[in-house]
Amino acid sequence: MPIHDALGARFAFLICYEAILPGYVREPVRRGADLLVNLTYDGWFGDGGEPAQHLMLVAAQAAQLGVPVLRATSTGISAIIDARGRLTGRIELHERRVLVGDVAPLQATGLYVAWGEWFAWGCVAISGLLLARGQRPTSRRTSTLPSANRTEAGWISRTR
Repeated sequence: MPIHDALGARFAFLICYEAILPGYVREPVRRGADLLVNLTYDGWFGDGGEPAQHLMLVAAQAAQLGVPVLRATSTGISAIIDARGRLTGRIELHERRVLVGDVAPLQATGLYVAWGEWFAWGCVAISGLLLARGQRPTSRRTSTLPSANRTEAGWISRTR
């Protein structure tokens, strides 16, 4: 995906659902993009909750990557999203307006940009090791349960 330079910003274009795929969005940010531009058409969602959900998933990417996003839609929810994932401007579903706002290109690189999925998979591996270690007996334990061959207190002895 190419990175464009204009007006002191380095940005990349994301089309529709590309903006919610973490590995795909991470690449231009890792290569130096300090602004993302998401162009999308959410009309096929209709009037349900999906356009808002699509917007929130894009906002989560902005927060995860520490990069602001300009989101322009023809029928969905257009927005300006800061590097913390907060919406600083918004045009509602099916509204025909122009959204004007200030965007400070920023790259607050986090762990995910530098390491990608390794941190998450490392956490899974460590959790698995800790769980496996918890399942292993660490010493011989003596049972406090009555022996199976006791005859007192209603237990029946076994004979072989």
